[in-house]
Formats: sequence, structure tokens, C-alpha cells
Amino acid sequence: ARNAKQLKKVSSTGLSYLAMLSLFAGLLAMLRGDSKHASQIILPVDELGELAAENIDLLLKMFNDNHISMLSASPSTDRHILSLYHRHYKLKDNKIYHADIPQSRLDELLAKRNKAAASSPSDITPDTIPVSTPESAGELS
Repeated sequence: ARNAKQLKKVSSTGLSYLAMLSLFAGLLAMLRGDSKHASQIILPVDELGELAAENIDLLLKMFNDNHISMLSASPSTDRHILSLYHRHYKLKDNKIYHADIPQSRLDELLAKRNKAAASSPSDITPDTIPVSTPESAGELS
């Protein structure tokens, strides 16, 4: 986009938000100046749900490179976004609780499979467990 009218046409809420946060990071770096021991800044950020998970990942990396920690809250997020953060907390009944990232259904099934394979005394390993395919489903032995 070369002017405001063109920028308005291609702009989205997420793109505008990314541009604003990038501008904040640049302003904070300018105000902080050059020093060997850069101070860590905590920047509260709201409405991360407007951004794609890949953009949140890139935003966190940019902030980390610029010694900025992001503080964010969301009523609900997906597991990928939660995995980008080091600490997770939940608020319930005016109390703060440490929260773990919920396990996906696929991870649960794989854990059960590995546990069953490890506890069974047979020679079947996870690499040799037979898998039913559509072609073999109709076959009888």
C-alpha cells in the first residue's frame, strides 16, 4: 500500500494490531537506548485472539529479542498458543491457579497405547502393532 486509502483496503484488524505492537516495540527500544544491560519491560497485550497463532509466535520472538515480556489474558485459547508461553494461570472465584496445557485427545490415545505396550509382556512393540487399513478391513484370516 502506498497511501492511506490503499492501506485501509488491505488492512485487517490483525494486521493493524501487529503494526501497532511492532511500533510499540520500536518506541520502547528507542526510549531505552543502547546499554549492555537492557531492562526487561512487561507489556500488557489484549485481544490476542485477533491474531493467527503463527503471528503470535513471531510476535513473542520479536518481543523476546527486544527484552519485552508480554502479559496477556484470554477467555479461551488453543493449545498451540498456550504452548508458546512459559507460565499459565487461571482465575477462578477471585483466586489465581497455576494451569497446565490440556492434553489433546490424540496425545491421550498415544499415551494409552504406549502404556499398554510397555505393560504387556508380549513381543509386540509400538513399531509392530498391526494397523487396520481400509483394504485389510474386509479380509478374513
